[in-house]
Amino acid sequence: VRDANWKRAIPMVLTMMVGGAVGVWLLRTMSADWLLLVLGLIVGVMMVTERMNLLVHLGRFIDVRASRVTATLGCVSSVAGTLAGGGTMYLLVPFLRIAADSPAEFRSTNMMVAGLSTMIRIVMLSFAGLVSLELLVDALVLWPVTVVAALAGGHFFRTSSPERFFFALQ
Repeated sequence: VRDANWKRAIPMVLTMMVGGAVGVWLLRTMSADWLLLVLGLIVGVMMVTERMNLLVHLGRFIDVRASRVTATLGCVSSVAGTLAGGGTMYLLVPFLRIAADSPAEFRSTNMMVAGLSTMIRIVMLSFAGLVSLELLVDALVLWPVTVVAALAGGHFFRTSSPERFFFALQ
């Protein structure tokens, strides 16, 4: 994370904590039918956003580097990612790519925000009682695969050109 843009990442991570808390609260209070509807809407919005490249187009009209934009996007993506069980970074990657001054800044900020947001969400879900023994055993069984994937991803990260990295990420 040596090349991460901390000025941009800190407001994002702080508001991701708020968004994660809202997402966990919604998970605890929503009925299964409403959660299914919201999940469908989130996936639909994500698909439309990606297909129409909306964040890139939005970047032409607003200052994507402004802390208010960073904070808002962090909060919204964290709520969506918590409810959907993932996808926080899927929403943030196009924004981080546009806002970054260099590929190294993009990669480092992306990795740092992804790691912190995952840890924050795990802690919040645990305190909310949404992490069971069965889920912990599943995670333990999948841990070796996760380690191998992280090592392979790290190798790809270190050896790829910025163009290849951006292409693979999208």
